[in-house]
Amino acid sequence: MKVREFDPQAYNPDLKKKPTENLEQLMSRFTKRLKQVDQEDKERVSYLKGCIDTVDYLMTGRLPRDGNHDGMRDHKPHGHP
Repeated sequence: MKVREFDPQAYNPDLKKKPTENLEQLMSRFTKRLKQVDQEDKERVSYLKGCIDTVDYLMTGRLPRDGNHDGMRDHKPHGHP
């Protein structure tokens, strides 16, 4: 699936904050952090996996394959071509 360009400021025009990291940087950071945390800390692992799923969705429109979205088509988030 092709990765789309994503500008957080354009995604939500109400954001009047400094620019954030791009999605590739966020994906790298969350993936790296997931490898570093204790896998027994289920709450933190679940949180980081959710962050990764969210960034993946914003990058590609692909829904998580976590059992909650089975049968749903992948799509483009609202407001993006």
